[in-house]
Formats: sequence, C-alpha cells, structure tokens
Amino acid sequence: MVKRFAFQALAAGHKRLGIATIWERIRWYSAIETTGKPFKLSNNHRAYYARMFMADYPEHDGFFELKPTFKDLRERRQKSEWLKANAPRETPLLKQLEL
Repeated sequence: MVKRFAFQALAAGHKRLGIATIWERIRWYSAIETTGKPFKLSNNHRAYYARMFMADYPEHDGFFELKPTFKDLRERRQKSEWLKANAPRETPLLKQLEL
C-alpha cells in the first residue's frame, strides 16, 4: 500500500512527502475504507518502507524526507575522524569539518 499511495501522491503533483503521511493514509484506508479484520502498523518500520520505495524506484529518490540513520551518522563521524587524522591541516575540507 505504500507504493500505491506514494504513486497517488506523485500523480497529484507532490514532489516530496513525509512517510508519516502515507502511513496514516494506510491506517485510514484499513480502518475506514475496508472491511474485515483490522491490522496494526508499527511506526518503527516507516523509515525502512520509505527507503525501500526509493530503492525500488530510483527515479523517485528523494521523494520521502528522511533523517539519517544511526549507521549514516556513525559513518560520517568515522570519515570525519579519518580526515582530521590524515588530511593536511590547510585543506578547506578539514576547516569545514571543524565545529
């Protein structure tokens, strides 16, 4: 359903959207527009579905607004630490990394 509602949003002209909007639309659809046994959606999985959508449809990369994962933050920190240890002191990149 993520794909279905994401493509509806794209067709409606949205260039970017938060995955929470799609997630709540799925909840609405399952609770109001359908019959049968209800199901629950954990908010813990939203970011993974957003990333999966953009991986499956690279032409829509950036459609969902994402925060960096802990892995992304760790990799950035490691890269920053490596650059600080190995880059010459006068490089503009190193000055950008200094806080």
